[in-house]
Amino acid sequence: AVLFVDHQTVDPAKVSDATSRVIQGILTGIGFLGAGVIMRSERLYDIKGLTSAACVWLAACIGIVSGAGEWRLVAIALAIAFVLLLFGGPVERVIHKTFGGEDRPEPREPDASLEPPSRD
Repeated sequence: AVLFVDHQTVDPAKVSDATSRVIQGILTGIGFLGAGVIMRSERLYDIKGLTSAACVWLAACIGIVSGAGEWRLVAIALAIAFVLLLFGGPVERVIHKTFGGEDRPEPREPDASLEPPSRD
């Protein structure tokens, strides 16, 4: 693989530490943004937003690889991501039912005692 920087061919082994620090900073920052998307409901194991957080992080990774000019890798990553996002949920539900997993209980109404008191 060859990187093009300022119209020059650069050997990947000679990429500076600054480049790796930039990539690390991007991924760390996007990781914090993705963590803000993850929510936990009142039920102990009911967590929402993991797929959204992972997609934000994947988009950052694909952006970094695009910036490096690795277009084959970008195409492969996008194809895998679309297949997983389109078919991952239904396949997961089938596997869950096949191995005897319990159905998710219906969401319950929020408890009125948890609401803050009104300021009337």
